[in-house]
Amino acid sequence: MITRNEIVSAHKRICTLATSKNLKEALELLETLVRQASLGEYRDRLTEFNETYKNILLYTVRGINDPQRARVYQHLLKSVLMLTDEVKETLLEQSGIQIYRFKKNVIRLPERLQKLIPELLDHHQSNAEVSDLLGDIPVATDDPDVHESLVLEELFRNLWLKDKFTGPDCSSIMALINEPECPWYNKSVVVSGITMGLMHCFDEAKLQLLLDIYDTEIMQVSERALLGAIVSMYLYDNRLSLYPAVAARLKTYSDNSLMAEDFLTVTKQLTRARDTEKISKRLREEIMPDILKLQSKLEDKLDLNNIISDQEATDKNPDWQSFLEDSPELMGKLEELSRLQLEGTDVFMTTFAMLKHFPFFNEIHNWFLPFFGNHPEVARALRAEDEKFSSVFTEALASSTYICNSDKYSFCLNVEALPENQKEMLLTMFNAELESMNEVGSEDEILNKSLKHYSVFTQYIQDMYRFFKLHPLHSEFDDLFDNMFDFHNKWFFKQLVNPDDMLQKSGNFYFENNHFDEALEVFTLLAADGRADAELFQKTGYCHQKNDDYTKALEFYLKSELFESGRTWLTKKIAYCYTRTGNFKKALEYYREAEMAEPSNINLQISIANCFLHMKDFKSALNYYYKVELQSPGNSKVLRPIAWCLFVNGKFAEAESYYNRLAENETPNRYDFMNIGHLKWCSGSKEEAINMYVNSIRETDNSRESFLKAFEDDTEYLLRNGIDPDDIPIMLDYLKYALHE
Repeated sequence: MITRNEIVSAHKRICTLATSKNLKEALELLETLVRQASLGEYRDRLTEFNETYKNILLYTVRGINDPQRARVYQHLLKSVLMLTDEVKETLLEQSGIQIYRFKKNVIRLPERLQKLIPELLDHHQSNAEVSDLLGDIPVATDDPDVHESLVLEELFRNLWLKDKFTGPDCSSIMALINEPECPWYNKSVVVSGITMGLMHCFDEAKLQLLLDIYDTEIMQVSERALLGAIVSMYLYDNRLSLYPAVAARLKTYSDNSLMAEDFLTVTKQLTRARDTEKISKRLREEIMPDILKLQSKLEDKLDLNNIISDQEATDKNPDWQSFLEDSPELMGKLEELSRLQLEGTDVFMTTFAMLKHFPFFNEIHNWFLPFFGNHPEVARALRAEDEKFSSVFTEALASSTYICNSDKYSFCLNVEALPENQKEMLLTMFNAELESMNEVGSEDEILNKSLKHYSVFTQYIQDMYRFFKLHPLHSEFDDLFDNMFDFHNKWFFKQLVNPDDMLQKSGNFYFENNHFDEALEVFTLLAADGRADAELFQKTGYCHQKNDDYTKALEFYLKSELFESGRTWLTKKIAYCYTRTGNFKKALEYYREAEMAEPSNINLQISIANCFLHMKDFKSALNYYYKVELQSPGNSKVLRPIAWCLFVNGKFAEAESYYNRLAENETPNRYDFMNIGHLKWCSGSKEEAINMYVNSIRETDNSRESFLKAFEDDTEYLLRNGIDPDDIPIMLDYLKYALHE
């Protein structure tokens, strides 16, 4: 039997072929799926599609002018995509996937909604009425709260698992959304059900419905509707242009500043969601344990890159954004955690991942349920606590913008298991949180509303992230967060918002958050549209630099120089890229120019010295390394290149002094042993030289082959300092014997 992954993969492939107008290949692949489904209706429709397409091709080849051809072709594409969707659903149902067991119970939605909607407004009915309403769903109690939860769960599943909505479906749902007596949190669950259904199977009616709900501007509800619409349009972007009504609808928002602001917020938070695992790993390994493991990098045998921090080479231009002025290395870990929280980064995924085992999360809709303090499960979890604790705790938790709804429920449900002293700490913490929220609430009302608006998107995305990553059946869903969310490459992006303005803002966001691949794509699009300025070229160059493409980085830095010559930051970047491409002469020119602007910059002194070293101007290199030693007497790493330059210049006693000082401060590496061996040999101490060479070869990160290659590179300096060329092969052969003793 064909597996779920094979079904999903084939479905995506057919949709891609069809929307890229490789229709013949799409129909052939669809035929293989239709045979798997074993339904005659599908075979008949596929035969009809093939005949229609053959006629289109025949008329076109014969040059027959058919004014309806474009319309017929577009209708055919839509029909092929719809059949592909249906076949996929049939095959998934046949595969025995667990969620499709629920789908068998989905009945005609309008009639069901007529019964379910009133139940969400007034759930106090007898147990018999509840049983009649919910059919096969077991009801163990006449508790009205249990009743409401069961109703909501069934409604959610109906909305999720019904593939296509009719006009009456949409009317019934909008009636519920506009019903004042229906709590906002129940409406939010309804929106989530529609969203999950739309992500699962494309339906123009569902997409239009989500946009209708967004237009209601009901706080907490409209934000969720927009997010559902945006992620769905992202998933189905390649087919949206086939629906003129959708295109027309999107155009109505193109000059809407609120839509643009909301779209940018969604873009930012979905991008941050993709970083959740990376952030969680960092929290586990660095921030939370307060441990930073430093690993030395051996870039070359003199370890030149470690003499100074590489901050100078990779820092961002301080003129771009104010928060880029501070180096991340200078931020305390607690400050970083606070910053991540303020930006809406998901820092609690790891903390709460293990707290999704409560029965509360057995009902799928609860993963999407907004937190409210009087939820029955919350009241049950806090029933043993005094009223003051429960009131302050739930109020502060509901007000918190840093914890998503799913985690808030986990938090409450876990309170029962906490020791009393931890509960006291919680009360103190949330008292402070409540006071902070009240302070914000007493400030600018417009600003406060904007923050709440932003937090709805943030928390809802984090709720969805937990569902797709942690739900026991998550392997049966296509993980939304496996997508790149490269909205700038999508057709609907240009219809929904002003692309020029949004490209600039999204590109800057990607750049500021170190998503350099995405930033580079956006900056390339901006350049293709004719924008040319120093900042764009600088940022484009920086993206290439972060991707280790120093040639391209240099190209854009030099373009920027045409607009902003004399800028020290840019001058240093150009110099750095020249070093990475091996052009040390040009690098030196730019470093010397930067030195005039920053004569006391020790990083520049090191960079200039390194250039001289690579150019084999050891005397000039030594002068600069001495400057560094004088300005930074505690920098032991500078001792290594000084010792090497002294050796090359034949100053053996001074070189030995520096190697001795280096050994007092650092454990010698494989190159140190070899270089000291050179020094000893040239000084006439062959036995000591042999010991040093053997130590070098036996270092864990070395090998005989690596040693011989490095030794060969140094031959010219041995000859320069008096070693007989005939003695070199003898020394190497002797070492080979010595290694076997």
